[in-house]
Amino acid sequence: MSTKNKIILVVSVLHFLAVLIAILKSFGTIILFDVPIEPVWLIIWCFALLLPIVNLAEIINNRDNWNKYYWIGLLFNILSIVFIIRHYKIDLF
Repeated sequence: MSTKNKIILVVSVLHFLAVLIAILKSFGTIILFDVPIEPVWLIIWCFALLLPIVNLAEIINNRDNWNKYYWIGLLFNILSIVFIIRHYKIDLF
């Protein structure tokens, strides 16, 4: 049980590093629904949507003890989402 929080934290950190590498490096593109996209971004978007939900679910399930690994992982997830939004120039406001 104690390794689960560390695994989720490591996956969150690796996802954050993958976002930074994908922003800095160019990969081959494919055409998907008449939109050119790099295949690495499909994987990054899936993780960007799923990892915060997993972290929040673990935080909610473990309400009786405060676990910093889930909160740090959630912070990395939010940072990666911010970088993805900035990379694609999505306006929120």
